[in-house]
Formats: sequence, C-alpha cells, structure tokens
Amino acid sequence: MRNLYKKMLAFTVLMTSFSCIKASDFPKPGTKEYELAKKQGLLNHVMPQQVSSASPYKGMNTNPVSLTSVSSSCGCLLPIDSTFMLVPFITGNPPYYGNDDGSTGIINIPFDFCYYGQNVNSLFINNNGNISFGSPYSIFSSNAFPFSGFDMIAPFWGDVDTRGSQPVVSYDSLSGSWDTLQAGSPYTGLVYYKITPSALIIRWDSVGYFSIQSDKRNTFQLIITDGNDPLVPGGNNVAFCYGDMQWTTGAASGGTNGFGGVPATVGINKGDGINYFQVGRFDHDSSDYDGPYSNADGVSFLDNSTYFFTTCTSANNIPPIALNDVCDTINIGPLDTSLIMLRYIGPEPNQTVSAQVLSANSNISVLSNVPGNPCVVTLQVTGISGTNPLSQLTVLATDNAPVPSSTTQTTTIITPAVTGIYQKSIEGFNISPNPGNGQFTIMLPNEEQAAVWIYNSVGSLVMQKQVSGTNRAFIDISTFGKGLYTIHLRSHSGNHFSKVIIE
Repeated sequence: MRNLYKKMLAFTVLMTSFSCIKASDFPKPGTKEYELAKKQGLLNHVMPQQVSSASPYKGMNTNPVSLTSVSSSCGCLLPIDSTFMLVPFITGNPPYYGNDDGSTGIINIPFDFCYYGQNVNSLFINNNGNISFGSPYSIFSSNAFPFSGFDMIAPFWGDVDTRGSQPVVSYDSLSGSWDTLQAGSPYTGLVYYKITPSALIIRWDSVGYFSIQSDKRNTFQLIITDGNDPLVPGGNNVAFCYGDMQWTTGAASGGTNGFGGVPATVGINKGDGINYFQVGRFDHDSSDYDGPYSNADGVSFLDNSTYFFTTCTSANNIPPIALNDVCDTINIGPLDTSLIMLRYIGPEPNQTVSAQVLSANSNISVLSNVPGNPCVVTLQVTGISGTNPLSQLTVLATDNAPVPSSTTQTTTIITPAVTGIYQKSIEGFNISPNPGNGQFTIMLPNEEQAAVWIYNSVGSLVMQKQVSGTNRAFIDISTFGKGLYTIHLRSHSGNHFSKVIIE
C-alpha cells in the first residue's frame, strides 16, 4: 500500500505540469496512468489528440437496411439485429470492447459522405458519443461549439463508459469509494455499428457514464448517408436518433450522479471556427429547452426524438432543423382533439426562424406561432368524422441568414373509420390494467397476425410490435413517462383503437 501511495504521489506531481508534456508522452486511454489521472481530476478536458497508428479498419457488413422497422420520418432508432457489429475500440478487449474514452482505428465507408462541400470516405468512432475526421478524440468533457481544431459530428458528446466485463478497481462516483467490479458484471452499455453501401449507422445502446456507472443509461444513434438513402429522407444526409436519455455528465467532468458539471454537447463542429452548429447543451434531468445557444437544457428533451439535416453545404448555413418527435402520420379519432407543438431552430448562432403553416384544413387551428430560436408553433387538431378522411399539415420554416434557407415539414393526419377511439368494448379486444404503470396486456380478437402501434399524446409513434399465433401481447411503455397514449391494433378483423393512461 505504501508503494502504491508513492507511485500515486509521484504521478500527481508529474501531472501538475502536464501542459509541458508532449502529446506522445501524454497518458493514453486504457492505461493505469490515464485512469488514475482522470480520477484525480488531473486531466484537462482539452487534451492532445491521440492519433492512431493502427491500420485502417474496414467494416465488413454491407447488408442493406430494411425500412420495415422505421417510418420515413419518425422513429429512426434502428433495432439491433444480427447485421450489427460491436464497434472495435482499440483500447477495449474483444469481443465486447468495453472501454472508457476509447476510439477506433480508421474506418472506411463505401460511399461519399458530403460534409461542408467535401466528400469524406473515412472516419473514427469515438466512445464518447461522436465520430471524427482526421484524428480520433479521447476528450471526455465536451465543449460548446465552435471548438477550434476538433472536427466531429456529435449526437451526444459526453463521458460514456462501457466497461464492466472483467475485475477492475474503480472509483465509484456515487458512493465516493473505491470498488472492485467483479468479472462477469454487466457491461454499462455497448456501442454497435453497421455499414451498408449507402449508410453508416452507429448506436450507443443503453450506455452508462464515468466511472463505470449504470444507474442511468442513454440510448442514441447516428446515421450518415450518401444523401440518397431513404433512412434519412428529404434530401438530408445525417440523422440524430434518441431513445431514453437519462444522464449528461460523468464524475471526471464535475458531474454528480450523472448531472451537473460540464454539459454534454449535441451538434457538429468542423473545427475551422466557421462551419459548425449546435442543437444544444444538456446538464440536468428535465425536458426544458430554450434554444441551441442559450442556457443548458434538460436531457429528457431529447427522449424519443429524431433530427434530420444535411451537411452537404459549402457555406455555414444548414437549413432549419425540426426539433420535435411528431411523426409523418398522426392518428386522431373522430371529434377527438390533440395539441401539437412544433419547434424549429436555426442551428447557427444569432439566427431567428419564422414559420408559415400551410394548411387549408378546417380541423387544424394555429393557437400560437412565435418566431425565434427556437421558433415554436402550437396547433390544435381535431379528428374528422367520415370514412378514413385525411388532412395535411405542412409547415415551412425559414431562417434569417443573408441567403435564407428553408425546411418543409409535412404531416398527414388520419382519422380512422371507427365510431369512437375507445374500443375496449369490441369483443375479444381488451387492455389491462388501465390506468396502469405502463406495463399492459392486450387481449387480441383471435390467434392471428396483428400489428400494434402505440402513439403518445402528440401523435408520435413510440413503439411498434408484431404479434403472431397468440391471442395476447405484452407491452412495456413505462420508460416513456406518465400520460395518455393511443394503441392502434390492425388485424384481419379490422382496426381497433384504445387509449391507455400511465399513472
């Protein structure tokens, strides 16, 4: 113990002058020296770039992505299946590659990714919620954008920690003590990826935070494409996709129990101080949001959201981004009323976005339309009686850049041909318990094939499930929060609807 103390003291003295150390001598992620320095708070969060000397790593999976699992503009979070591989982080041990602050070697992609006027064909995947070009990054505390010298796309730049497969002595930021994690302990999440001929999909699946904390988990995904892959529609080539987001900050970044300290950053940074944008910075557990460059926001604002945009521009003016989780199709029962809130940001600083609601349908009322960054549009939509009536909601969002850019969002509103949305009286179709805690059992009319869709109160699809050869289905939507949800069942006997409440 005395020798260990002497080593720690010597290393502490060394690290107090780390600003004079060459990048080649800087402790590298995955080493004991790096781990000790990070736990003692001696690592500056703007560290020398750890340039990889590894050979280029070319992904082997070229399976085309099936669109049956996602809507064209809603729910882009793809389920992990056999076509995904675990990301081969250099500092992690195969086959799972659990690590802290690790990066891959060079990964080549078989398509041109248009990035601020340049075609990119190789990149690095970094464990801390981003990809980078030119160099891998081990930086665990994020910066606001612009951030000079660092070239990255960051769906969620924070201190992700995916270790937990082997015995390791680690500082527990929750209890404030040194713990031994036993071999075979569950991983604090893993990172998966898939390469197709026209897209790269990377999913940080239920990942924890430093130091080896798993009491809170984040699930998010990045998709980059050639600009023509239907995974990212509307002429866009990038998608940020979010599941349940539960933490923002690791212990080495000033976080306590996953929050506070240095906020996590969502956005893109070319590193030249000119081409960048920011969706926001997040440091607490709430759903509040006041814009991309204002105060730090609540991480639950990202829950179950999908953001599409294009980086195929030679100027720093990406068109406004729709920051909402409203799907391209909304089901509203006859004479039922729903409030829909739409947000649009100009992701570059000092922009104002205004919106025009282009819809002549009498069942859509504009309650408010407030320009800003974000621009916030609140609508009231009422279902129309009749036989499968449709109505269109189209919004044009435009920024105030010297050469303005616009984004058009179109939503189809469907009123199903039923006498009312409450259908628990239909023979053989019942949901229980209702109200409940989010875990429901659906009794189906017959033992037949059926599709189940579940929508939240603004019509966003939160879950889709196929049922076959049984007369009941179990669903768990408890992680989506309290509130009112609509369940749509489609089977050979017809369409059935019901509302459920999570208390």
